Amino acid sequence: MKSLFLRAALCLVLITAGSVFAGETTLTDDDGLTAWLYTPTEKPDPAKTYWLVVGIHGVGTDGKAACGAAYLAKAFDDVIVLGPSFGQPKRVEGAPRPPGMPRDRYQ
Repeated sequence: MKSLFLRAALCLVLITAGSVFAGETTLTDDDGLTAWLYTPTEKPDPAKTYWLVVGIHGVGTDGKAACGAAYLAKAFDDVIVLGPSFGQPKRVEGAPRPPGMPRDRYQ
């Protein structure tokens, strides 16, 4: 039980620590979709090697906070996190639904 409590406390600290990022940059593509880039410092060192973490959002949301992974850029000094946004096709009401997985809601 003590171990579980310590793990929960550590997760809370990491999530809370991630609420303010050293570097948060927004990038907009030609379709008007925004991607968020989180870095451990305002200006990453071009001579340093970084891990890249990509947080993919679910249907109906966007890439802000990189699906909860953005805190890694603050927790580690060698991690850059990208939160891209993907377009969501609109469902046509009354259109027949294909059998199996819906093909109009995807990532």
